[in-house]
Amino acid sequence: MAKVASVGTPALCVPAAMGPIVITDVEWAPGCAAETFVLVGDPEQPSWFFLADEGRGFSMHGGAYVVPEGDLFIVGHRLTSKGPLRPSATCAVSWAGWRP
Repeated sequence: MAKVASVGTPALCVPAAMGPIVITDVEWAPGCAAETFVLVGDPEQPSWFFLADEGRGFSMHGGAYVVPEGDLFIVGHRLTSKGPLRPSATCAVSWAGWRP
């Protein structure tokens, strides 16, 4: 578990890719019982991030968000007051990118 300053409380984080990479698409469906986010770099001081409230989806396509060399692209879920996170297909995050 990592403390994610941009999210404000401890969160479950998974490193998805190491830079350099350019993120072009990020999407998750509504219905996850936790706040969902992606971020780049240090979880306590990310270079950039996208965050959606619990239950809300998110969709970004055709972007050009840079993950610098040596930085991590991280996918995560913030623990909520409703209890611990449980495995759920409704919390899946998909993303695409290319390496320079």
